[in-house]
Amino acid sequence: MKRPLIFLFLALVAGILTSYLLQTRYNHIKQTYLLLVFIFLIITACLTNRYKGVIACLLFFMLGIIFGGNALKRGSRLIPYTRYHEQIVLEGIVLEPPYVNKKIARLRCRIRGVFTRNGHNPVNEDIILTIYRYNLMLESGDRIRFLCKLKEIKNFCNPGAFDYRAFMKRKGIACKAYVKDGRYVVFMGKQDLPFPYNITEALRSPIRNFFKKELQPNSFGIFSAIILGERKNLDNSTKEMINRAGLGHILAVSGLHIGLVAWLSFIFIKWLMLRSYRLGLAFDVKKLSAICTIVPVIGYCLISGFRIPTQRAMIMILVFLFSVILEKQDDIPSSLCLAGLIILSIFPLSIFSASFQLSFVAVAGIIWLMPYIKGYILGFIIPTHDQLPKGIMSKFLFYFLDLISVSISALIVLLPLILYYFHRIPLLSIPANVSTIPILGLWVLPTGLFSISLLPVSYKLATLFLKISNFGMEQMLSIIRLWASMPCSSIWFFQPNILEIGLYYGLLFLITKRNHRIARLGILAICLIILLDTIFWVNRIKFNKDLRITFLDVGRGGCALIEFPMGKKMLIDGGGSSPNFNEARMVIAPFLWYSRILKIDYILLLHPEGRHMNRLSFIARIFGAKKLRELNANINGVTISGSNNKDIPLEIGYKGISIIFVKDLQGYKQAYKGKVHDPENSVLVFLPCGIGNIRYNENTRNKPKICIVLGSKGKKLDLLFSCLKRSGCKVYSTYKNGAIRMEIKERDEIKVKEMRGICHEGI
Repeated sequence: MKRPLIFLFLALVAGILTSYLLQTRYNHIKQTYLLLVFIFLIITACLTNRYKGVIACLLFFMLGIIFGGNALKRGSRLIPYTRYHEQIVLEGIVLEPPYVNKKIARLRCRIRGVFTRNGHNPVNEDIILTIYRYNLMLESGDRIRFLCKLKEIKNFCNPGAFDYRAFMKRKGIACKAYVKDGRYVVFMGKQDLPFPYNITEALRSPIRNFFKKELQPNSFGIFSAIILGERKNLDNSTKEMINRAGLGHILAVSGLHIGLVAWLSFIFIKWLMLRSYRLGLAFDVKKLSAICTIVPVIGYCLISGFRIPTQRAMIMILVFLFSVILEKQDDIPSSLCLAGLIILSIFPLSIFSASFQLSFVAVAGIIWLMPYIKGYILGFIIPTHDQLPKGIMSKFLFYFLDLISVSISALIVLLPLILYYFHRIPLLSIPANVSTIPILGLWVLPTGLFSISLLPVSYKLATLFLKISNFGMEQMLSIIRLWASMPCSSIWFFQPNILEIGLYYGLLFLITKRNHRIARLGILAICLIILLDTIFWVNRIKFNKDLRITFLDVGRGGCALIEFPMGKKMLIDGGGSSPNFNEARMVIAPFLWYSRILKIDYILLLHPEGRHMNRLSFIARIFGAKKLRELNANINGVTISGSNNKDIPLEIGYKGISIIFVKDLQGYKQAYKGKVHDPENSVLVFLPCGIGNIRYNENTRNKPKICIVLGSKGKKLDLLFSCLKRSGCKVYSTYKNGAIRMEIKERDEIKVKEMRGICHEGI
């Protein structure tokens, strides 16, 4: 079998994905069965020489199922305490310095014990602790005891939503805790940090203080991100500017940064060793340089926090260094797959992580596409070898040619994943990368790391090199600001589905093999499928004949998307229940991109407070939405009418069916007063603002078929549910059921569907 590591890696990935598909039905019987099959395959592989490749793939497939199943089964001992109605007392260790903003502190804490009426229960899990009215000076290693309310990490249950629960689970966070006042936090003394925080904080604490003392706040945030791996100190405007230019990867310590450190260290160590004639004759300088490069690579990973993405990138770089030591550096695909095998064996759930997928696919794409692109560009610029420049000009030419080829290859191969996770096409990513990565890799990062290495020796020299690095960073930011200021720097786009991503990569593969007749037929077939897919979605979005209303889960607030017949769209409200979270940007917009909606025609606010409109400014700017001026309107056969009755702020009518927005059960009664509406042909939508006014009369005869409750939670929601169910109608809640889609067909048929999205157990 040629390059067996590729097939073994694919088998392991298939096993982990299979374990995910089986997670809801995974039990002890299946575990025992899989273990027996695994033992049988090992014995078979030892006794026979035939089909060893197939058996090895089956072994790794079974290993993937076992690794993935064990990772998915890991529970939390803190989750049961989130169901307590009263507050509980926890004790733990502060792992990282808190991030404080407007007297609200957020920090990571390792919980060691839970104190309840039944006694003390030891645990060993991490949580995110939020302290309001923060007036303390907590540091890493502080042991604290606090009275808090534990909350389970939950997702917004909409299709296309970010799987926040899975993201936090992969980071090792069990749940969240909230302390109402800093006075409820008691300092219990100092305690040794657990591994690896004891090493990382010992290294990072003096560096963090050095940066904070010598740098301005904006520069401190960027240096904290690229050297310490802490992005919490970056302001949102700087992050948006960098993301707009397609350079968001420079803010996350990953394969790019660790690869630059490894490359610079290898070149410097090799150059230093070659200064000694005797050393060059006695040893293989290339192998010795690769061995010595391991030290700065691991050191940089520790300084940057040694988080899971950093560990994955470190494993990948170390595998490539060992391939140089073992003289296998030419077989880069096998080295990449070996790194993937090691990473997924240690962190099986990394296969679902965007950072792992982007890093791994980027490297694979560069290996695959770079020779084609480099050859094409070189042939276009220099048709014949006689025209190649000589000397140092040749080195500069090939350096920038490699940089351009790498940027183009990475962008081409990552485009569907970038759209899937970030919904953005960075149109100027290639020139932005070509103009900024050399400054980062040859100026900012090496001088910044050299400055902190001088910190124990000479503070003045360390400050001098930090200022040199900071000057380079300012030049880099000026270039980024130039690219980001251009109106065409990036565009927002819809989220592709799995089929479309597969078609894209299939088309890309066949284009590289276009000289074969079968490949050309495959290209035509894929183009035909893409054309049919485009026609389907255009017809569904622009020429739909039904009225579709989707009620989104935006927490305690309410939001509804109305898709009128023949394509027009209107958004009603936008959540706004949390002062520190923008539902429009983080919840509503991803659903619109998932639904292939790039244009919103109208915005209607039933709560026209300033904070609601401010939150929807993102929707208005990106989707071109305008505020609906007249509440009484007819849009493509759908009537929208307001009401002077404060209990019924909005009514929508279509094909004899009424959708009535009410504030509470008083509005429920008002809706059918005087037989204005037919209960059999109406839908009641309860807004979240007035659920507290719950009054119900058992003798009410008007019973609508469907009631939909937006937002809210707790005892009031349960009481409202019981009242509505006693009336005999079908009740849905965005808080309990997630997003709800209602379709009114041309034949006056109402169809209601739950669109729960990612409400399942996080991975």
